[in-house]
Amino acid sequence: MAATRRISSIIPADGGAPISLGGSWTTIHANLSTTAESAAILRRPATYGSVSAFPVKTGPGTRVLVRARYAHGTSTVTASPVVRLYACYGADPSAAGVFADDGTSQFMRIDTATSTVPGVTITLTTTATDDKLRDATYRYSDVTTLDGYDLKGASHLLALTETVANISGGADTVVELQAMLLN
Repeated sequence: MAATRRISSIIPADGGAPISLGGSWTTIHANLSTTAESAAILRRPATYGSVSAFPVKTGPGTRVLVRARYAHGTSTVTASPVVRLYACYGADPSAAGVFADDGTSQFMRIDTATSTVPGVTITLTTTATDDKLRDATYRYSDVTTLDGYDLKGASHLLALTETVANISGGADTVVELQAMLLN
């Protein structure tokens, strides 16, 4: 299990009410290219075992955007990752990122209203498609929705891999999942 991370928004220093909360991109899954979670774990998320998935403590903000970050040198995308986004309620996870699996921690999918349907595909592109956002090190996928996913009052957010990313070309095949809170 991976240790818990915190995601939050920025409140203006002058005390004024923000029109839109400012946030920052935070990595909430360190490698969508590693092993996907089993169907059993996707139905029972408290039992996840990936050290790449970070339970994220949410702060002020009601919605979350997600996108992927991966090496700019990627030249081939064989498969884009599919993730399931879970709102978590109840007991905080342990320092090691483990949720109680006894009903004190409860989960709800926020990427869909039906818990059994596939998750959201994070579409990756290659360097041949230079129209995507990038910097000297990373390429960034488009966000999956401009409206974001409603956190429904959750205390934590958890993203689990349903289908792994498969990229090549360049030395780095890590695909991170990033999130940013909105109001």
